[in-house]
Amino acid sequence: MAKRNGAEDGKLNEKEAKEKLGVNSWDELSKDKHVEFIEILPRLNKDALLHISEYIPDILDLANTLVETVRSVAEKAIEKDRETTKAMIEALNAIQSSLSDLTKREDLSSEDLRYVCGEMVEIAKIHERMNKVNKEHSEKKWQYIGDIAGKALAVIGVIVIAILGGKDNDSDYRG
Repeated sequence: MAKRNGAEDGKLNEKEAKEKLGVNSWDELSKDKHVEFIEILPRLNKDALLHISEYIPDILDLANTLVETVRSVAEKAIEKDRETTKAMIEALNAIQSSLSDLTKREDLSSEDLRYVCGEMVEIAKIHERMNKVNKEHSEKKWQYIGDIAGKALAVIGVIVIAILGGKDNDSDYRG
């Protein structure tokens, strides 16, 4: 298999990585691009990793920023879900309450009472389906967040190994 621009087979060089991220220099890498950055780091060749490491002198700062980004995204998603779920539950409870009030009317025919009770059962089924969907959605969201956090840690490991490996190879000591 031929190498492109001297890159390792199947690995991205620095120019290709910048193109994938839509940046011209590593200084342009914004917080909203961190997840994409994490995803491409394991696919970079050693030279690109070493060069990038010059722009990321403190790996711990990078790790903290990546973890903070993942945490922030997770918190925003969870809060949005809570607000949406709360609004839906309040609406369903209001409907349920109105239907319950209707059952107390003395002028309600038995046919109307059956209809109102049927509607109350339907509201209960909506609650049940909503709880099931919320649980499934929550599980998928946490799995995704875990995947991103795992990638972040793996990337940090790749960078550290590349930096340490590169520094060992560049040493003047020939023992």
